[in-house]
Amino acid sequence: MAAESPAQLTEAIAAIRTGDRHRAREILSRLLRSDSSNSEYWIWMSTVVDTPRERIYCLESALRIDPTNRAAMRGLTILSAREPSEAEIAQALRPKRREFDPI
Repeated sequence: MAAESPAQLTEAIAAIRTGDRHRAREILSRLLRSDSSNSEYWIWMSTVVDTPRERIYCLESALRIDPTNRAAMRGLTILSAREPSEAEIAQALRPKRREFDPI
């Protein structure tokens, strides 16, 4: 499998570039099952998962493997600077319940 890994990664990247996220995710999942300590696989996987939480997980996994990985750091910075969701805005705008002590 190790000899096939560069070719499979190339195939996954090509699938990403053509918009075939499903195919890319299948390939990257297979690569990660065979070598979960490859930070490059985690970085690419972060581009095809569905939710911000999954992206964060992938990028944090890459940083655990390589704490100086600039792509992972940049991705986490971007995700932390994202626009809040409508639910987060509604929660922030909801009036706080106050407790008053009678005098």
